Amino acid sequence: MAIDAALQGKGLLLGQHLLIENELKTGQLVKLSEVSLPLGLAYYLAYPERTLDNPNAATFIE
Repeated sequence: MAIDAALQGKGLLLGQHLLIENELKTGQLVKLSEVSLPLGLAYYLAYPERTLDNPNAATFIE
């Protein structure tokens, strides 16, 4: 929602570069500063092994 709001010109966004990379490349969003902050946390995906039996789930996981 924050990305959409920024794209609509409703304010500033503190966002993860990976999530807004395309918008930065196309000029839809512009950097106001070169300051970059480390996330400090990671995202993990946990699933039961049987999930890999589902081809769609396996593709998503990859």
